[in-house]
Amino acid sequence: MQSNHSNLHQPHSVWLCFDTRDARDCTAEIERLSRVTSTPVFTPHVTLLGDLFGAPRETMQVCRAFASGLQLLDLEIKGLVRGETFFMSHFLDLRVPDEICHLRDAIAKALSISTPGVFRPHLSLAYGATAALPEPPGRLLLNGQGGPRCLRVSSLVVAASSSGVPIERWTVLYEMLMGK
Repeated sequence: MQSNHSNLHQPHSVWLCFDTRDARDCTAEIERLSRVTSTPVFTPHVTLLGDLFGAPRETMQVCRAFASGLQLLDLEIKGLVRGETFFMSHFLDLRVPDEICHLRDAIAKALSISTPGVFRPHLSLAYGATAALPEPPGRLLLNGQGGPRCLRVSSLVVAASSSGVPIERWTVLYEMLMGK
């Protein structure tokens, strides 16, 4: 996907996105919670670097160089967390391979930005949810043998998103498949 304005400086983020099956399962849960809480629906993702401001095309070029050298990666779900902040109010806490942390640092360095503070990999299921929410279906959290489920990351994405952009307007600008 591509924006007609991707050469303009605008807020954007770098996301990790999931393979088709995992994206479908996570989207279904985000939509279910949206119906219960009236929270916005969004593309399931893990924010690698957020609140960037610059030309998304430049960020895409950096990400494309890294994506081609990456293999598909599995992120283990550690548990469901209900947090106190808007962007971390209801999320899946994730255990990620070291490659993800190194990738985050390398992309930040290539973009000539400081790596933001502590990285807590997570997959939000609802933003700004303050009420008690129903538990997600077990299949979202557990694998078929009852152990923790892993979500497969298959792409790096540059998205028109930031904390200052309404969630309803978040859009994927570029998607780069890993290993391609």
